[in-house]
Amino acid sequence: MNIPQIQSNSHTKQLRKNKNKKIKTKHLNSNLIDSGFINLSSRDSIEVDNKDNEELALEYMLFGNDVKKNLTGNEINAFIEENLDNNEEIFEDEESLGFTIDNIGTNSIEKNPTVDNKNDILDIEPATKEKWIDDDDDLITVNIATLNNRTRKLRAKEEEETISGKEYEKRLRQHFNKIHPIPNWAKVEDDYQETEGDLSFLRQNMGIFDSSKVDKKISSDFLDILRLKDANQTSINESMVTSAQFHPSAPILLTSGFDKTLKLFQIDGKLNQKIATVGLKDMPIHKALFTADGKEVICVGRRKFFYTYNLETGTVEKTGHVRGRDEKSFEKHYISPCNRYIVFIGSNGYIILCCRKSKQWIANLKMNTAVKGIEFSKDGSYLISFGAPLLADGEIYQWDMDTRTCIHKFYDEGAVKPTSLSLSNDGNFFATGSSTGVVNLYSSSSCFLNTPANPNFFPVSTENLKNNPSPLKAIFSLTTDINIVKFHPSSQILAISSFVKRDCLRMVHLPSMSVFPNWPTAKTPLGHVNCMNFSPNGGYFALGNDKGKVLLYKLNDFSSY
Repeated sequence: MNIPQIQSNSHTKQLRKNKNKKIKTKHLNSNLIDSGFINLSSRDSIEVDNKDNEELALEYMLFGNDVKKNLTGNEINAFIEENLDNNEEIFEDEESLGFTIDNIGTNSIEKNPTVDNKNDILDIEPATKEKWIDDDDDLITVNIATLNNRTRKLRAKEEEETISGKEYEKRLRQHFNKIHPIPNWAKVEDDYQETEGDLSFLRQNMGIFDSSKVDKKISSDFLDILRLKDANQTSINESMVTSAQFHPSAPILLTSGFDKTLKLFQIDGKLNQKIATVGLKDMPIHKALFTADGKEVICVGRRKFFYTYNLETGTVEKTGHVRGRDEKSFEKHYISPCNRYIVFIGSNGYIILCCRKSKQWIANLKMNTAVKGIEFSKDGSYLISFGAPLLADGEIYQWDMDTRTCIHKFYDEGAVKPTSLSLSNDGNFFATGSSTGVVNLYSSSSCFLNTPANPNFFPVSTENLKNNPSPLKAIFSLTTDINIVKFHPSSQILAISSFVKRDCLRMVHLPSMSVFPNWPTAKTPLGHVNCMNFSPNGGYFALGNDKGKVLLYKLNDFSSY
């Protein structure tokens, strides 16, 4: 059914106004009725107030049959007969109305002889064009320097007077955000930013490598070691490397530094591709550690707060403070192998225990001296702390983590100023380092006490437990402060290092307690070693230095990771 088009006539006579009068009917145009354009009842009656015929014509075009609510059928018939002159169209040019009528349809296309292709009448702009951008904004200038105008605050420089429309809009938005900043709870990135990274494979399978014990025995005469590409060759740290730790189950190494960045690398010995970088805006990282399950990284620095990076979700959470503690710095922390505790070294001999899951304070352990270092037994049932008394040898405490009490303590022989400690995975050996460069190697059975709950962790020995045990061996290979002592996962190697001098690192064979003669050599470019670690199976050895590099080595006597 074709609907007749109503268009204007340029010479249409001026329409007569009818105010407060009823329009007399003559007859209803039969064509309009047949076409369905008008369908009104002759019994409808209502007064027409303050409307001329031009307004009525517009109502027909816009509202169609709804006009019957305002006029009677006779009145409409009279208007059509008087103004249409036998269906002569009222309006000739659609543009005179300020809008256009969409007549695109099957019938209109068929009856239009000028259209060769139906698709030619559809002139559609690309959908990618942004409809809300007005190109004329660049042509508009806004005076922002008027003395009585509040826009003066939008000036970037005092002598600036006019800006474009787009720049005006931009500065208004910036000024609004300055007055009404985004609340902390609505911020996606608050004090950190994740620049890149894809750890999706960790979400699928966290235990993709076997970390079973290595039983192979190595010779004390030769250390079979091979240097590989630097672990962080794809993204060298811009400061000294403060942490270098392997993931407990996946081939990933984390690095951190004073440049406020935490980086993760996929270790293969060839490319060592970087897979993630996290920047902390307000904290140089002094230490970063994986949790025991490998799902999180805890980052600390000389701040009252610390950060937790979740590897599975890629999010960072800030923990503001530790309840009940007023320490200004939590730069030294440790993660228990049982994954229950985060332990911080506090002031005045305090050891602060926090829940690893909730990051909330649990309890305090108290030594009589300042705490210099902490070490956990492999199962997390014991905690070993190292103190530094003023007028005595280093004091070592053994804590039962079930009861959170000190069950035994002894003194480290000859330790003028204790600096570091380490406990072997099998529980046979215990090592301490001091400021004089001396490393004492003990038998654990002569130092620590077994409890009924854990009767077999430390090997049983016929030697009586002593408060002043003698070391099995005192190692004098280095002469400056020992900053790190670290046992190999197989308990067959002890690595010791000093940051004070260049290339100060030694590898000690166990149980012969002799230093490997072939490595490192005088030409091994280690630099000032600040951190080091072994991979879970001991196949890789990584050390970070003061130049921002993490050197990577392969121990060929052990599995790849």
